[in-house]
Amino acid sequence: MKGCLIGFSILTVFGLAVVVGGVGWVRQTIETPPPSPPTIPAHTALRPAFLLRSGKPFAAGTAVAAIPPAGRAPVLLTAYHLFGPAGGLDRVVPAEELDHEILGVVLMPFGSTAPAARARGSLLRTGRAFEGEATTSKAKPPPAGEDLAAFHLLPGAKVNALSLAARNPRFLEWVWLVGDEAEHEPQNQRLFPARVLSASRNAMLLRFHRAFPLKAFSGAPIVNRSGELVGLLLGGEGERQTGVANPVASIRTRLADLKAVGVSAPN
Repeated sequence: MKGCLIGFSILTVFGLAVVVGGVGWVRQTIETPPPSPPTIPAHTALRPAFLLRSGKPFAAGTAVAAIPPAGRAPVLLTAYHLFGPAGGLDRVVPAEELDHEILGVVLMPFGSTAPAARARGSLLRTGRAFEGEATTSKAKPPPAGEDLAAFHLLPGAKVNALSLAARNPRFLEWVWLVGDEAEHEPQNQRLFPARVLSASRNAMLLRFHRAFPLKAFSGAPIVNRSGELVGLLLGGEGERQTGVANPVASIRTRLADLKAVGVSAPN
């Protein structure tokens, strides 16, 4: 029995050493400098301004044009939770009412006041606003896959639509958030490197290479080294360098269910 206890103690110490060593390796790996960023065309990340049926315009978050599965016409994507108190509204607009409440979307490139595109006609009739904080200590990532809004892009859009990545990024893979800080002047489309801590069908957790404020980044595109869309940022704690996103696996599933995508926009 004594020999078994000694053996168990040795195994325990060895196991702890492996865990500590693994944590140190992960930390060291995360803190290594990022590789060269992908080349992302201008007019990819966009500032959306929404026109309500009440006549009151409001601007919130970030948006991006993306190409749905099956090569259909590009659609505008952003975070669904923007249509509620998180975006400055008095109430959360139910997803099935977006078509009625949101008359249109005007899209402006970063650093410009001239519209590059317009959109209208909600394509998704269901959705759930993300709630929660991005932390690395949760056993399960917060559900984020339903926090998505999609609209028809009207003809003449001068934007660069992103292709959807075939899969979620892998553990510790480098990705880049596209957009700009709300208070940064001059406004400019920039890339913020991050490493993937986890990615499932429900959520993707990130650790940014440096701390920065995440205000107005909701709905901003996240791209991989090939410049493909791998997720949309939903929230996080910029000071702690953490973020949570809607992953491409979920986005692909939701867009594949769209009906009439690729037909002309509503009158």
